[in-house]
Amino acid sequence: MNKSELLSLFSSDYEKYYKVSLFEKLGFIRQSCSICSRFFWAIPQRSICPDHENYTFIGNPPTSRRFSYTQTWEKIRDYFKENGHTIVNRYPVVCRWRDDLYYTIASIVDFQRVADNKVMFELPGNPLVVPQMCLRFNDIENVGVTGRHYTSFCMVGQTCDADSKGGYWKDRCIELDFGLLVDIFGIPPAEITFVEDVWIGAGAFGSSLEYFVRGLELGNAVFTEFEGNEKNHRVLKNKIIDMGAGLERLSWITNGTPTSYDCTFEPILKRIYDTSGIDNPFSSNGNFNFQSKILSDYFSRISAKLESTSDVLQVKKQLAQELSIDFEKLQKIVVPYESLYTIIDHTRTLVFAISDGSLPSNVGGGYNLRVILRRTLSLLKQLGLGLKVGDIVDMHLDQLQPLYPELMDYRNDIHEVLEIESKRFLETQERIVAISTKIKKGKTMLSLDDLIRLYESDGSHLIIWLKMHFESVPANFYTRLSELHSTSRSEKRDKNGIQFG
Repeated sequence: MNKSELLSLFSSDYEKYYKVSLFEKLGFIRQSCSICSRFFWAIPQRSICPDHENYTFIGNPPTSRRFSYTQTWEKIRDYFKENGHTIVNRYPVVCRWRDDLYYTIASIVDFQRVADNKVMFELPGNPLVVPQMCLRFNDIENVGVTGRHYTSFCMVGQTCDADSKGGYWKDRCIELDFGLLVDIFGIPPAEITFVEDVWIGAGAFGSSLEYFVRGLELGNAVFTEFEGNEKNHRVLKNKIIDMGAGLERLSWITNGTPTSYDCTFEPILKRIYDTSGIDNPFSSNGNFNFQSKILSDYFSRISAKLESTSDVLQVKKQLAQELSIDFEKLQKIVVPYESLYTIIDHTRTLVFAISDGSLPSNVGGGYNLRVILRRTLSLLKQLGLGLKVGDIVDMHLDQLQPLYPELMDYRNDIHEVLEIESKRFLETQERIVAISTKIKKGKTMLSLDDLIRLYESDGSHLIIWLKMHFESVPANFYTRLSELHSTSRSEKRDKNGIQFG
């Protein structure tokens, strides 16, 4: 049984799997999306589910309360602590306790132990909350573009063993999560929508409720209840609640900035705006200026459009028409911010990975780090801001010290590793010029594998050069490159030809 079939099965008995006491108490109505037929719960009548909504909170947040990135965590920490939860320090982003993972990809991974193809859970407290930094490299091309994708992000993990001392189940979980949004963040109940979903993995499965505000998914409460499959399964001895919420998104919903990067990296961006040629998209009095209006409209629409296509260039041209702005002018406004967001995100990922013991390399997870470092160096050169990657490292450490003070102990190590890697990369410059000139003269037909070989031997400066001249480097190049080093080499590769010229 696949996910859609399981969802259909659970939804057919929604009173058992999805209806919680809060819905009945506050008058949440079960409704069906007119576009995709998914079931969701909301107080007002709605025709579509949040998956088909634009981000209407941008420029118009649903609350008057404004919390910075670190303040958002402090509010969450205090709320759950007052409600009987143990606050646990983050686990390393290098997932040494799981042979099947290079990096920690979700908060629940902290507590999973795999033996004999079975997953067991070791919780240091029950219930607990952890601000777990996670690394994922499956959406590298979307970072900086969609306004919400990251290679590193903080998943606030609310975890509970329902059948052990201190445990609770669905009613209490949703009550707590709803209370966080309403009582702490000041979001009106009518703005919150819960969507029915399921989770399958590691030989276990269960129902889940995703919660959204104005089109933005803030969290997903997974109720891991069964083990086995749909024909042969039993209730777990210890049912597990795995609620994961994005700290970046929770801060974003209170600020309504054009992208989540603007509030997540606010102090870093401010320092860069103050010392570089890039304008702050917000006017000094806090109101939106013309450029901010374009960015707001652009980022509120692009994420939804990229759900159905991976052709970023096509989507951007479509948005230029919708916004009644020349495409080249739109690019001039948007691209510097996309590049800057990407640089800051990638640098933060490197800070956590290196401090936790992972190094850029040509194998396994270390190759992902080398990919994003090379990309960062290329974009820094392209922007011409006079910034070094080490400068941004220090900005991250300053911002993150209240939340992750342990990072400060590795400042010198991070700088040393990045300096060595940067010098190695710069040594390829002359060779890149020669190769790129030859390609341009020959207008060569190259496959994706050819590009990957060129990249691995000569670095991403070559790819940046090709993008500037040909506009035909595959949109998913960096993601494919990461996949090839994170999965089996025997997997089939894309052999499409790419015409230059």
